Amino acid sequence: MYVTDDEELSLLKSDLRLFFTKDQNTLDQYYKIRERCYRQVKNGPKDFDGHQDVYDISGDILIVTYKDVVVGGARIFDNYQTKKLRLPLETDEFILHEQLPHLKLDNSSYCEFGRLALLKSFRHSKILDTIVENLVTYSIARGYRYLFFMSPLVQARCYKQALSRLQVNGEFRIYRDIKINGKTPEECGVLDMYLSSLKFPKKWNGVRERGYHHAKL
Repeated sequence: MYVTDDEELSLLKSDLRLFFTKDQNTLDQYYKIRERCYRQVKNGPKDFDGHQDVYDISGDILIVTYKDVVVGGARIFDNYQTKKLRLPLETDEFILHEQLPHLKLDNSSYCEFGRLALLKSFRHSKILDTIVENLVTYSIARGYRYLFFMSPLVQARCYKQALSRLQVNGEFRIYRDIKINGKTPEECGVLDMYLSSLKFPKKWNGVRERGYHHAKL
C-alpha cells in the first residue's frame, strides 16, 4: 500500500507541498481523488460521493500537492456553535457529549479529522506523518482541546503510530467498545467504524523533517 523505496521517497519529498485553501478549483481536484480512493477500499463504500458537502464548505481542507499537482488531502471540522452543525461522525443516535460525558465536551472546543485521501503512489508513512503533523499543528493553534475521528481499526492504529512518531504526547484512545452505527453504506460500505480520540497536549513544538513544505496557519 505504501511506497517503500527510500530513493523514490526522497524524490517525492523534495516536491511535496501542504497548504490549507478555499480555492474551488484546487478543492475540486481533491474531491475527485477522495471519491476514487474511497471507492477502491476493500469492503468500503463503492458508491461513495466525493463531491463537496456542507462539512467541506464550513470546514478547513488541507491539500497535498506534488509538483503543483493535487495528490491528496484531508479535512478538519470543529464544533463551533455558529456553524449549527454536528461533527460529521455524529448522528441522531450518536452524540459525542452524550456518549463521553466524562470529557465534559459542552465546555470544550474540539474537532474531527476526516476524508483523508492520497493517490496510491504517495501512501508512505512519512508522508502520512507530515499530514498528521500539519493537522495537529493547525488544531492546537486554533485552540481545540480534543480530536475525534471514526475509522476502521487498521486506520486508527496508523493514526496512533503517526502521533507516536511525531511525539504528540496527548492522551490517545481507540474506543473498541464504541462502534458508530447509523451511517449509510454509501459513507462506510460494510466496514466496522470505531471512534478514536486525542486530547491535545497544551504545548507541542512539532517535528520538522527536512524536505517537506509545511502548511501555513
